[in-house]
Amino acid sequence: MKAPRGEIELDNVTFGYSASKPVLKNITLKVKEGELLGIVGRSGAGKSTLVNVISRLYDIQEGSIKIDGVDVKDLALSDLRRNVAMVSQDTYIFMGSVAMNISYGREEAKREDIIRAAKMASAHDFISKMPDGYDTVIGASGKDLSGGEKQRVSIARAILADPKILILDEATASVDTETEKAIQNSLKLLVKGRTTLSIAHRLSTLRDADRLIVIEKGRIAEEGTAEELDKIEDGIYHKLSRLQIRKSDWDSEVMEMVQKAEDDINYYEKEAEEMTKLYMITPDDKFERTGGGFVDLNCKGKLYKNIKVVRLFPFTDADKFISIREGDEKAREIGIIEDLNAMPPETVKILKEQLDLNYFTPVIKKIYSIKDEFGFAYFHVLTDRGECRFAINMASNAVTKLSDERLIIADLDENRFEIRDVNALTMKERRKLDMFL
Repeated sequence: MKAPRGEIELDNVTFGYSASKPVLKNITLKVKEGELLGIVGRSGAGKSTLVNVISRLYDIQEGSIKIDGVDVKDLALSDLRRNVAMVSQDTYIFMGSVAMNISYGREEAKREDIIRAAKMASAHDFISKMPDGYDTVIGASGKDLSGGEKQRVSIARAILADPKILILDEATASVDTETEKAIQNSLKLLVKGRTTLSIAHRLSTLRDADRLIVIEKGRIAEEGTAEELDKIEDGIYHKLSRLQIRKSDWDSEVMEMVQKAEDDINYYEKEAEEMTKLYMITPDDKFERTGGGFVDLNCKGKLYKNIKVVRLFPFTDADKFISIREGDEKAREIGIIEDLNAMPPETVKILKEQLDLNYFTPVIKKIYSIKDEFGFAYFHVLTDRGECRFAINMASNAVTKLSDERLIIADLDENRFEIRDVNALTMKERRKLDMFL
C-alpha cells in the first residue's frame, strides 16, 4: 500500500454476525481524504459494527469496502493495520511495560516519540508518577490502571502509530470531563491531514466534524452537518441533541457554566500545541542543593524550589530522560534531561544523590536457589547489595520480561529486584527461572 491517501468508499455493504440477522443493511458511503466524519446513533444501531468492518475486524457478506480504490480484501493485513488505527471503548492492554504498550506495532520508536505521544494523549503526567515511570509493568487487560488511564495509553498508541486513517470509537468514554477536554484538543492535532471516523455518545465532542451520519437500525438515516441535521425537527439527530441539551430549560446559572466550558475549550485550543512539546533542561540550567538538603533549579530565569527528580525509564535507560518536576502537590513537569551524563559534573552529582534516595532496586547477580512450596516461590539470591531472601506469589505475574534479557521480579512486599541480563546467568540458574517465563 504505497503513499495511502485515506479515501474510504462503502458500496451496498451488508453485514451480520449471523448471516440471517444483518446488523448493517445496504450501507453506501464515501469519506473523502482528510475528512472528519462523525457517526452518531442510538445504542445498538450499528455504529461500532460499521467501523469494525472498515478496519476489517470482520469481513462483510455483501457489497464492497475500498480504501483509495482498492478493496480491503485485496490489501495485506499488515498494510491495513499500519495505515488504519483504532481507539475503541474496549481498550487492549497487554502484560508488559507502559512503554511497550504505547509502542506496540512500532517497536523501533524512539523514547522521545513515545513520551510525545503520551503527552498528546494527556498520559505523560500519570505515567511519570507511576513507581517505575514508562518501565512500570501493567497487567493483562490493563490491570492496575483506571479506565481513563487505559484509554489514554490506547490513544497514545494510536498517536505513535501515525496512521493515515484514524477510527475513534467512544475514544474518551472512560475519562473525566477535564481530561476529555485535553484529549479532544490533542486529537485535533492528530486528525489534521488524516481521514478520521469518530463515534461519540456526547454530540458536543463532534463539533469539529466536517460531516455527520446518523445510523438507525443498520442504515444511514440522516447525513449532513450538525447545523443541517439539527434543523430537521422530527429527525433522530435533533431528538438526540434535545435529550442531551434542553436549551429551553437553561437558567442563568447553567448559561454561566456553559460559558465557562467554552472558555476552557478556547484555553485548551491555545494550549494544545504546547502539550506536545518536550521542554528540555540544558547544561545552562543551574541546580543547587539547599541547606535543608533539598534541590532548587534556576531554569531560564525562573527559580523552582524543592524540585522532584524522576526517572522516566529507570530500568531500560536509567540515566536518560530524567523528569524534573515542581515540588508541590501537583508536581507539574518543568522539563526533561535527555542525558544526565551530558550535564555538568556538579549537576550529575547532585541529581544522582537525589535519585539514589528515591530508587532502590537491587540487581540480582546470582541465584542460589528457588523453592516452590504451597503456591509461593522462595528465592535465595546474591544482589549488588549482598545476599538476600524473598518470596513471591506463584499465582501472580511477579516475574515480568522488560526485554529478551531483562527481568523484573516483585516480591510479596512489592519490593522490586532486577535481572539485567538473563543470558549472563548460568544454565542451571536459567532453568530455575523457566517456571516463570
